[in-house]
Amino acid sequence: MKKTIIVLAFLLLLSFIYAEKPIIFPDLRNPLMMVIDANNYYFSDQHSVFVYSKKDNQLVKTLCKEGQGPWEISGTPGFCLTPNGFYVFDIPKVFLFDNDLKPLKEINLAISTSEWKQSILDDQIVYAQEAIINSKNFNQIVLFNPSTGQKKQIHQIEQVNENKISLYSPLILMVSNNSRLFVNSPLQGFHVNVFDKQGNLSYSFNHEAQKIKGTDLHKKRYHDRLEEALGKSRAQMLWPRFEKMKIPSFMPEIKWMLSDDERLYVQTYDIKNDEDKWLIFSHEGTFLGECWLPLVHVRKAAIFQSRFYYLRNTEDGWSLNSVAIEPQKKGHLTIRLRSRRVATSSG
Repeated sequence: MKKTIIVLAFLLLLSFIYAEKPIIFPDLRNPLMMVIDANNYYFSDQHSVFVYSKKDNQLVKTLCKEGQGPWEISGTPGFCLTPNGFYVFDIPKVFLFDNDLKPLKEINLAISTSEWKQSILDDQIVYAQEAIINSKNFNQIVLFNPSTGQKKQIHQIEQVNENKISLYSPLILMVSNNSRLFVNSPLQGFHVNVFDKQGNLSYSFNHEAQKIKGTDLHKKRYHDRLEEALGKSRAQMLWPRFEKMKIPSFMPEIKWMLSDDERLYVQTYDIKNDEDKWLIFSHEGTFLGECWLPLVHVRKAAIFQSRFYYLRNTEDGWSLNSVAIEPQKKGHLTIRLRSRRVATSSG
């Protein structure tokens, strides 16, 4: 009996260590993405960025508003936090704020790109633009210096052929910690390219990950995501069209990527009912382990100080939850490849 009490007390202590009490943010309606630093929580929602203090969880600032004029946004923005400032994306517009979140500069890139294909590398704007070369579709990764106006193409990735598109198509993703840029190459499997501050390809690495078969659970996940994005009634109306699309025999190797100051986190399609498997690497490409984390739309999640933060829609409003990341080492092979590349530039 005494041993049982000790074990239960130990498990209760672990629950306090590894899980924190959820925080409710009543101002949020349908947040698109989030970022966390030492002082604040940042959420993209309602044509604005909402900033909450970590001290008391109160709203301290709202950046930008809906409209077509200066410092106004037409859609739900993306954003990127760097040591030297805060960037808000409403492509083709980019808004730069200082560390105190005071507006500094509005930039017009005169491009179009999806909201997940932009980032910041050493205070330069990185974006992906589509191009057709020899009848093939490519994503060109471009580095833009807002101080000089110079653009430099640093990489080019062939897209998956449209005829192969199903419910789950391999995505070209990129994520930065401001000193390194990580870009995957879907047609090469689990392959990640790593660029330095100048946009030079420093090295790449491949990883032998487990092949994940497409299942009915993946199809259910897609349906649930559709409901979350469009609402139940509209999703039900559109679902018959999506239901005819095939689940691939094997899922893509990489679903999403996140990075902090020390590690690269790669979400996979290895899933349970309420969890996803993530693979963890050092920034140099060394495999550190894997872990199961709560199911969540990845842009509604962030990693800070080895904790996984994620948003859930509850009856009381959007709640912020977190769990500790505890990687478990498994026997996988990672191969790092050194590479040289000559970048092209244009004024």
